[in-house]
Amino acid sequence: MGQFDDLPDIKDYWSREDWVDATLDYQVPRNDLDAPTDEERQAKYGDNWRKVYALVRQMATLTRDDAERVASNRMTESDFDTLYEQIKAVAPEGWTERYHYFDPEDWAVDFKYAQAEVFWETRLHYLAALMAVLAGDGLPEKLRDSAMYAWTHR
Repeated sequence: MGQFDDLPDIKDYWSREDWVDATLDYQVPRNDLDAPTDEERQAKYGDNWRKVYALVRQMATLTRDDAERVASNRMTESDFDTLYEQIKAVAPEGWTERYHYFDPEDWAVDFKYAQAEVFWETRLHYLAALMAVLAGDGLPEKLRDSAMYAWTHR
């Protein structure tokens, strides 16, 4: 897949708290009127806010596209294995042990044995897990809940 290759390390210029705030700002608003203005984002996050928003937009596009592949049965078991290896390569040490709810091994079992019955839940896991990986540490509960809300209300 290779999409992770182009994503800069968010820890280089952004704290986890700012990442959570920016992600919530981007994910939760239902229309442009609810979203913060550029001036509000600049005041809150400083000069780097555009980098974080670019990451969030890129990540949202990635997860939506790949989830659609799963939903239409175009994502193979090999695709899942590749995704798992990519996430393991960039995930913090002990990440899957601390956040077992998002362990990709569970997704593989779901994909192999349950098929359509769990595709929706698997997509939620996938989106939230990518947010955790890009944040550089585990998955804050507030962010997890926001991710699932945003995904189910697309």
